[in-house]
Amino acid sequence: MAQLEKETAEVSELLAKVFVDEEQQESAPLMGSVPEDEPAAAPGIPGLDADHSAFVRILVSRTSWLRGELADAASDMELMLDGALEHINEAVLDALDAPLTEGDDPIEINKEVLEALPV
Repeated sequence: MAQLEKETAEVSELLAKVFVDEEQQESAPLMGSVPEDEPAAAPGIPGLDADHSAFVRILVSRTSWLRGELADAASDMELMLDGALEHINEAVLDALDAPLTEGDDPIEINKEVLEALPV
């Protein structure tokens, strides 16, 4: 239980940094802005909005996750784990010809994709 609380605190700290970074990016003037009706894409990963891009940053912070840990992180971000993983894997598959995550429990991060990922 203490380990889970520690990891939750670490994820929360990481999320706080991500959201601060996103707020700073949003306040900076954008060249070639995306129209308002289109979701903003993650740098280098077309098709991912800000929430999924932030979740990718959490995913790649470790090479392996227990399903429950990721479910907690996704829930904290108001994402459904399976849907988020599917959306991210589809976008990464389109961009890099391989999914980012593999397995169900534990969920492993594809190391080859991780090295090529521009996040």
